[in-house]
Formats: sequence, structure tokens, C-alpha cells
Amino acid sequence: MAEVHVIGQIVGATGFSESSLFCKWGVHTGWPRLHFQVWSQDSFGRCQLAGYGFCHVPSSPGTHQLDCPTWRPLGSWREQLARAFVGGGPQLLHGDAIYSGADRYRLHTAAGGTVHLDLGLLLRHFDRYGVEC
Repeated sequence: MAEVHVIGQIVGATGFSESSLFCKWGVHTGWPRLHFQVWSQDSFGRCQLAGYGFCHVPSSPGTHQLDCPTWRPLGSWREQLARAFVGGGPQLLHGDAIYSGADRYRLHTAAGGTVHLDLGLLLRHFDRYGVEC
């Protein structure tokens, strides 16, 4: 079986209006995609979504620096007002909209910041199984 080994780290983030950020991440199956949920915590300990994002893992071995842009759903003007004063805000019920442009274009969104990654890729047995990169 052809194998992809991804070794890396989240280096940081830029462009977010919030501070005290933390990130939940995962690997989506198929050709690997990394998906992110960036959250912020305010001075009262409340957590709110700062952005969703994803990026494709490169198909060439070696080291790579990736920048993953993020976005967040806006919601109605009442939800935006509540987010400003109470915290929280709209979130996606199903994470599939993160990857699908067809689902995402119907949403009103705001650009978030950018998550910066350093990745190292090792590809094994690709030639043996006829997989071309």
C-alpha cells in the first residue's frame, strides 16, 4: 500500500482580530486535507469561533510552508450584535460545508486570519503501486 507520512506543526496565525487563540484540527481522508477550527477565548473565559479553514497536503515529498486562510459564518444582524456583546455566534452544523464551495457560497461569511504550517512529507511505495505525484 502506498503511504503518506505527514510530520509538522502549526507555527502560528496572523490576521485574526481576536487574541488568545487555540486551534482544533484534523485530517480528512482521501488525499489528505488538513482542516481547522480556530477559536478564541475572551477575558471572561467564553470561547467563540474565529474561523474555519482547510488546506490540501502537497503531493511532493520534502518540507513545505503552508498558509491556510480561514473564514467564519456571519449570521443575521442580531446574531452579529449578540456575538459582539455576549459572545458565541453562528457555527456550522455539518463540517462538510468547509470543503464544498457549492455549499459555502450560500453562506454570508467574513474572512478570518491565516494559519501557518510547517510540514514535512514522506511518500513510500508510490512507484511500486503506480501512484504518480
